[in-house]
Amino acid sequence: MDSLSSQAYPKSSMKTLTKEEEAEISQQIFGNSDIGDFSAYFNVYNEFASKSTVLKLATPSGPKHGSEPLTYKTTLQVVELLNKNPSAKRKDVLQEMRRIINPGQHTAEEEVQQALRVAVRATTMTDCDAKRHHGTDYAIADYTPVSWASGETYIEFFKRSIPGFRSTEHVPPRDDVVITGDRKDSLTAWNLKRELRIKFRKTDDLARHLLFDSDRNVLFLFHHAQFLKAQIGKQLDNTDDPLSQTIEESLKSGSLPPRLLFETLYSLQDILFPPHDNRSARILEKLVSKRRNNFDRGCIEYDGCLSDDQLPDNFGYVHWGQRLVRLHQHLRSRPPRNKLERWLHRKSNEGNALFVALVALCISICVGIISIGLAGVQIWIGWMAWKHPVA
Repeated sequence: MDSLSSQAYPKSSMKTLTKEEEAEISQQIFGNSDIGDFSAYFNVYNEFASKSTVLKLATPSGPKHGSEPLTYKTTLQVVELLNKNPSAKRKDVLQEMRRIINPGQHTAEEEVQQALRVAVRATTMTDCDAKRHHGTDYAIADYTPVSWASGETYIEFFKRSIPGFRSTEHVPPRDDVVITGDRKDSLTAWNLKRELRIKFRKTDDLARHLLFDSDRNVLFLFHHAQFLKAQIGKQLDNTDDPLSQTIEESLKSGSLPPRLLFETLYSLQDILFPPHDNRSARILEKLVSKRRNNFDRGCIEYDGCLSDDQLPDNFGYVHWGQRLVRLHQHLRSRPPRNKLERWLHRKSNEGNALFVALVALCISICVGIISIGLAGVQIWIGWMAWKHPVA
């Protein structure tokens, strides 16, 4: 047998976090080590950090290249690097990472790439290599997987990942979609489930929030409410007018753009699952209490993050507005569910307008004939009563 053999290690060298390590990450990323129940967030962190496709070559004397294991401190180093210069290109970030990670020792390239993925996920809850998991033609509605290109800046990658950002400016376009009145009432979780038989599925990728897969009748929801609240709290501590912050200013402060944070949390707790809608609240409680694939418990905790003094009147959706509009359009044009609805649907299109008009005319004529007949009978009865009075 050859003395040089290959051993695949499907797990990364990063290990599951301790409570102390979680507190340290919380302090650096959210500016607060005491942020409540963050189990959903750290479950994703641990799962994502453990994924790796590193192939290490082993010899009888051990690995060919030794290196210290990458830990959560590596993640924090990369997070600090990204926050310091969000205008840096990926290739430059990776070059700097190779310099600061395990200096003087060899670190497998895949481990360096994985450390970057974990850091981006930890701070933005997006996947900077999303294309790796899908085919080139994969798409759902307006969503296509986005990967951070080598010559692309961190800001440019993030703007491509999330809907609603202009490609040439650091501020969102002002084409806000205001969701109020009947449109808002129709988009509650209970109504969506009743009218469209929608299944609600959690996603850990912010870019897939409010994505409706019409083929599977599934609505994906970014469920990490505690993450959103912690980032909102961090922004409110740093500025009196968070909605005016640019993307670069937000990423430099180690946070997502405040408008994006507010929109995402607002879409969950004010539109889909408003606290006054008991039927939608029961759906959310079931999603949170599931044994597997359960939603973050922070979704059912309405703790004042969305108070009226923090958001302007008629708050508009820049990032998620179009997805909410599409969802409303699906409601208005939902497919018929029974024979009567299918018949009405077939007869209501423009091609059958004349046929429907003729049917209506025939029905009117028949009703008229019946009415005339009944009137004639009434006249005959009256005449007979007059001609043959009862003594």
